[in-house]
Amino acid sequence: MRLPYIVIDDVHDDITRLVREADKTHELRFAGSFHSAYAALAALRTEGTIYPVIFCDIRLRDENGLDAGPELARYCKYLVFVTGLPHQKGKVLDAYGDDHLQKPVTCDQIRSRVLDRFFKRHADELPLRIHFNKLFIYDVRTRRHHTERVKDIRYILHQLNYLTVGVRSGTAYAVRATLHRAFALLEPAGIFLQVNRGAVVNMKFVDRWDGRSVWVGDTEIKLTGEGKTAFMEYVKRYKLGDGGIKDNRQ
Repeated sequence: MRLPYIVIDDVHDDITRLVREADKTHELRFAGSFHSAYAALAALRTEGTIYPVIFCDIRLRDENGLDAGPELARYCKYLVFVTGLPHQKGKVLDAYGDDHLQKPVTCDQIRSRVLDRFFKRHADELPLRIHFNKLFIYDVRTRRHHTERVKDIRYILHQLNYLTVGVRSGTAYAVRATLHRAFALLEPAGIFLQVNRGAVVNMKFVDRWDGRSVWVGDTEIKLTGEGKTAFMEYVKRYKLGDGGIKDNRQ
C-alpha cells in the first residue's frame, strides 16, 4: 500500500521530476496535481479528502503557496513546501508547513525529510515497510518502530486483527496489518512461503516438517490448502528431504 499525495506547482517539469523521484521511494502514490494552490483547495473542499502528504511550491504564478498553507494543512497529515529559494524554514513553519524541500527535489530528500519524519509521527499509517533489506515494524504494544533484517524474520502469524512477527532474537512483535501486505513485502526475498491462510514462514528457519505441520523452533504451524502444495513443491525443488519426521497420522 502506497500513500497517496498531490503536488501543487505551476511548472510542469518540476511536477514531473518530483513525481519521478517520489516513485523511486516505493512508498508514495501520485494522486494528482494542480497549478494553483487555490484551485487545489477548491477541489479538496469538494472532495473532503485528507491526504497523507501534500507537496506545494512556494512561488506560484500570481500566488504565494505559503499563503494557502494554513488551509492546506487541514487537508493533509504532512504538508511539504517546495522551493528554489534559501532560508525559508521560518516562513514554512509560520504557514503551518511540516517541512520544506530544496529544488531540485531528489528521492533521498523525500526519504529523509518527508517519509522518515512522517512515519515517526504517523507510524500507524504503514505498520510494515521495507527499506534496504530491512523490515520496519510498528509494534502496537511499544508504539514505536523496530528494525529487523528481512532474513531474520522467522515467521508471521495472523491472529484476529493482528500479526505476530517472530524474529531470530526470539522477540515477537504485534502488528496491526494484513498477512497479504506482509507476504507481498517479503515474498520477493525468495525464502518466504505462505503455508496456510494465516501463516508465512521463512524456509531458512524451518527445523522439521511432516505432511501436516511445519516447525519453526518450538512453533508448530499447520500446512493446509495451497500453502501445503507450495511448501511441498519448495521442498522438492530444493531437495530438502523428508523433514526428519515420518507422518504416520491418519
